[in-house]
Amino acid sequence: MVNCDKCEKKIGFFETKNEYEDEDGNELIYCSKCDEKHEEYFFYPGKKKGSYEITPEQVTNEHPEDKIDLDNKKREKVLMEVATLFIAKKDFKKALKKLESIFEKKSEADWYSKGNIYANLGKIKEAIKCYDEALFIDTHYAKAWYRKGSLLFESNKFENAIKCFENVIELQKDLEISYPKDSWLISAMFRRMVSLVMWNNKLVASKKPSKELSGKTLESIQEMFPYLATSVVVDENEEGQELMVDFGFYTDNINDFVDNCMNDFNKILDVFEPRVVYEASGQHKPRH
Repeated sequence: MVNCDKCEKKIGFFETKNEYEDEDGNELIYCSKCDEKHEEYFFYPGKKKGSYEITPEQVTNEHPEDKIDLDNKKREKVLMEVATLFIAKKDFKKALKKLESIFEKKSEADWYSKGNIYANLGKIKEAIKCYDEALFIDTHYAKAWYRKGSLLFESNKFENAIKCFENVIELQKDLEISYPKDSWLISAMFRRMVSLVMWNNKLVASKKPSKELSGKTLESIQEMFPYLATSVVVDENEEGQELMVDFGFYTDNINDFVDNCMNDFNKILDVFEPRVVYEASGQHKPRH
């Protein structure tokens, strides 16, 4: 017989033994009762704030948010008020004040929501700092990479914007989705393409063209063709019928295709971009 590493009681020969490994590779054995409480969670802390690195997973037996002292009922109520102020009333100053009343620095979701509010207040630097805080807690937080990249794009910082969108693509490329708005993948691909076009044009205009960048830009344009040059299923109605969008970009001319994308930039994002402005919690998942 062996002892449970949790409660230290003996586990009978015919009892179920649940075996695990800790972060150092040491064997752990739990009895059935203790195993009900045993769960492993992924988390992805950053190495440095402001870095563009996606860090590998770490594992913990404690839910990361268990360390956060939150009154869940109060939090849920306040976040609903924040959502109402943000979405319906567009009162971003009041939304920020409400959020700060329950703000938790250890929550990437709070930093993400605060960043979105700052962005809508036109405070770009403050918003990016909030996204950096969220990403320092969780470098796999795809929507924070996307929002940061969008603000860098608007600030004409195309090179760093591309890094953000490429991180989104890397994190979400293997997700199984039914429709475009189920993930940030296609909208990140589109924003990455436009960022590459803008950065490439900027270098060409300054007489510092890059063959590598030009090739990368062309490749990204070709990747977007299937989504914009044909009819795309984007959702379904209440009766379960598929809804189609046809942008009508039927052309073999790359320049015409890019011009169409630029002219319909916002329309394309309305079709593909998810709308997530706040979250009640982070994205930590049990490890199976």
